[in-house]
Amino acid sequence: MENSLGRYTNRLGLWSASIAATFVLLALFMYLQRQDSTFLDLDTKWVVIASIPLLVAILRSNIIRRFQGFGIELETRLEVPVGHISLVATDAIELLPGQGKESLEKLYSLDTAKRREIRRLNLIQGRVATYAVGALQEYIEKLPELKFLEVRDEAERFIALLPVSQFRVQGSVDTDQLDNLIRSIENRSVLDVFRSSAITESVRADESFLTVLPKVRESKFGSLPVTSSNGQLLGIVTTEIVEKRIADAVIAAQRHA
Repeated sequence: MENSLGRYTNRLGLWSASIAATFVLLALFMYLQRQDSTFLDLDTKWVVIASIPLLVAILRSNIIRRFQGFGIELETRLEVPVGHISLVATDAIELLPGQGKESLEKLYSLDTAKRREIRRLNLIQGRVATYAVGALQEYIEKLPELKFLEVRDEAERFIALLPVSQFRVQGSVDTDQLDNLIRSIENRSVLDVFRSSAITESVRADESFLTVLPKVRESKFGSLPVTSSNGQLLGIVTTEIVEKRIADAVIAAQRHA
C-alpha cells in the first residue's frame, strides 16, 4: 500500500509541476507578444511549445503511448498494473457439479458417466432422520470423483464444505465419522464438530482478484468456495488458478498495449 501511495504521490507531483510549467510558458509568451517582442515569431507554434511539459506528463503517466506531430515524436511504454485488470472470482472458478442426497434408487439409476461427473453432494442442515450412515457410505463409494460434501441451510445457502477425504481411512469409508456428520447435521452443529476440517469461509462472485488472492492463500486447503449474491455455492477458486489467471491477464494486456 505504501508503494502504491508513493507512486500516486510521484504522479501527482509530476502532473502539478507540468501544469504549472505549461501555464508559466503560456503567460510568458502572451506577455512577449503584447510587448511586440521579436523574440518569438512562431505564430501558433508557441502554444505547442508551451504544452510540451504537459504532454510529457501525459506520456509519463501512460495515458497515451505515442505522440507524433509538429516535428515532435515521443513514445512511452504502456504498463498495466494488476489493479487495473478487471477480473472477479468467477473468472477463475472451478465448477463442482453436484446434486442433493436422494434415495439409493436414484443413485443406482445413474450411469457410469453421470456418476463420474458428480464432485459435490449436498446435505441440508437441520433435517432429522433424513440421512443414514449406510446410504451416505454408498454414495461416497459409488461416486468415484466426489470431492466434497456441502452442508446447506434450509434456504439452500452455503454453510460449509467438507472434503470427502476426511471420511476415508485407507481406502475405506469411515462410518464413525459419517455418524458424527449425520448427528451434527440434525443438531445444527456442523461448524462446531468439524471446525478444524470444514471450509466455512467463502468469497463473493463479484469480488476482485486482488481481494480474492490473499484470502485463498490464507485458507486451510488453498481453495475457497465462491458464492452468489443469495448465498448459493457456484464453485471454488484455488491459489494456483487465481495466480495463473492474473498472470495471463497481465501478459495479454501487455501484448495488446
